[in-house]
Amino acid sequence: RKSELDEARARLDALRGQLDGQRAALLERSGRLSQGLAELEQQRVTFHRLEGEVVQHEARASVLLDRIAELVQPVPVYG
Repeated sequence: RKSELDEARARLDALRGQLDGQRAALLERSGRLSQGLAELEQQRVTFHRLEGEVVQHEARASVLLDRIAELVQPVPVYG
């Protein structure tokens, strides 16, 4: 009877050890996931900032092209 109890305690200790290991691995993965999500959010913010800059540059380019078109009028050719 005592040996069965000792075996059960040993199995329980082994299971606790496995659980502790799995818990530690889960915490590590959770930390990596949180870090990855933070990096992804930073990339999203950067993307939207750059997207805004592109829109501004496109608007400026459009204005400049319109001005150039106004300045460069076809020269009449008399024949």
